[in-house]
Amino acid sequence: MKNITLTRKELYDLVWAEPISTILKTYFLTDSEFRKICVKMKIPLPKFGYWQKSRAGKKVSVETLSNDYNGDIEISLLQREDGDENLVALSPLEILQKEIESDSKLPLVVPKELVNPNKLILKAKETLTTRKPGYGRHYGMINCSWDDAIDIKVSPSCSDRALRFMDTLIKLLLTRGHKIEVEYKNTYVVVQNERIKIALKEKAKKAALKNGSWERNENIPTGKLSFKIDNYSGKEWCDGAQLIENRLSEILAKLELEGNRLKQEHEERQKYWEEQNKKELIRKEFEKRKQKEMTDFKVLLTNALRWNQTIIMENYINLIEADARLNNSLNDELKGWIEWARKKINWYNPQVQAKDDLLDDKDKEKLFLNSDHSSSSNDFSSFDLSQSLFSGDSFWKKSFFSK
Repeated sequence: MKNITLTRKELYDLVWAEPISTILKTYFLTDSEFRKICVKMKIPLPKFGYWQKSRAGKKVSVETLSNDYNGDIEISLLQREDGDENLVALSPLEILQKEIESDSKLPLVVPKELVNPNKLILKAKETLTTRKPGYGRHYGMINCSWDDAIDIKVSPSCSDRALRFMDTLIKLLLTRGHKIEVEYKNTYVVVQNERIKIALKEKAKKAALKNGSWERNENIPTGKLSFKIDNYSGKEWCDGAQLIENRLSEILAKLELEGNRLKQEHEERQKYWEEQNKKELIRKEFEKRKQKEMTDFKVLLTNALRWNQTIIMENYINLIEADARLNNSLNDELKGWIEWARKKINWYNPQVQAKDDLLDDKDKEKLFLNSDHSSSSNDFSSFDLSQSLFSGDSFWKKSFFSK
């Protein structure tokens, strides 16, 4: 098997050149895995019946590759080679493990001595050689993470083996393009920019320890090492039929698959929240438009009502003037009042908006809307308006027409 890198355009061309069932004979993928890749990269797939129509010589249409895409433009696939026929039933972990084992450049063998150790291993070695084993839950163990070194907790008898294993694993990770970080007493492998917490511990077991006539139970070291991925998967490798040194390819494959899984989850979460944010922006924009629409409508309604009220007042003034002329009662005082009234109407009229030194500080829209009826109020209420405009006891009718 070997790794093949295809661009998005090359994968699109491949999809429309031959059926998926034929493509899967070339690559280590299931039908659902292949389709997920195409969906993620926005590569259109032929509809059901496309290849039957094509083989029958019927006219078929090929969907174009959309330019509306900003994701990965390349994908790495495992290509089958001669002799890989028996790998069909292997899991993704087993396939990746075999790929790793086939790479002669990878340091998969733990040496018998430390050779040019990584700086993190040098710091851990200093801790293991200078600190004394602990008591209590760390009985007989030295914990390197206390000194912000790589997370190793072993007894002195296992320290050399632990250092050689971790040094080999670190070099293996770096060769594969990954990173390792130590932060706040924790150690992380960084794969695909995703952090995976790891730790190497010596297994312990309960045992009774005697000190003269006094006896106590302690978790004492067993000499067996355990490497653990301490995250959601919680995968652990322990010494057993095989030592963990002989499982480096499996450990590396699991770390890489875990990194890919975390990256995919991260991208899916990011995509989900981007879509949610877009929906929220659309909702807020729609609400903003609704509010503006309602505000504009209220302005229209208010102006229409004000205009209608000016018509009523103008008709009222004209009626008073006509009645006064008819009854020969249009004196100077009434003429002054009519002139004053028409100026106020022009001030109130939304089409005229005349200036008025005494009333310009008043809110015309709220002038007749449920104002306080108390004697301290300077504005009119709707009750006052109806009384002044339509009551049989209106001021001018009482003052002039009853004479």
